[in-house]
Amino acid sequence: MAGAPNQTQLTTDAAANVIFPLTLTQNTSLHFGTFSVNSSDGTVVVATSTGRSATGGVSLSTCLPASHVATYTVTGQADATYAVTLPTSFIIHIGGNPLTISDIKAYLANSGYDQDSSTGISGTLTSGTDQITIGATLNVPGETNPAGYYTGTFDIDIAYN
Repeated sequence: MAGAPNQTQLTTDAAANVIFPLTLTQNTSLHFGTFSVNSSDGTVVVATSTGRSATGGVSLSTCLPASHVATYTVTGQADATYAVTLPTSFIIHIGGNPLTISDIKAYLANSGYDQDSSTGISGTLTSGTDQITIGATLNVPGETNPAGYYTGTFDIDIAYN
């Protein structure tokens, strides 16, 4: 075809969907409470919904400070799903004397059941919010660690799916 243009133009669309950022707020920290230990190894378990229990050579005490689960509030885009990453274990210590925390579980209020840190944790921000409760097991060697107040930290990561 004589004189036909050798180019064409199309006006097309572009878009972006900006969502609310995720925020994580700590309400309470994880605390295993007060206890004693004899010569046998044992554990202190702070469960997400059933309180505190002990095994082996650990005897629970009612002295303060009391035990409690860790609780957090997650906010973000309404009805979006998100993932929680927790360590599989971490250490609390006094001086150079460590105690290992393991078997970390999270209860997400909108999911309604315990989820294990080793298998992946996910939730939904129903109306833009969710509550996370964390429990775990403190492994206590029999009479090898000194009495005292043990402390440590652990990381919680959240991300949209």
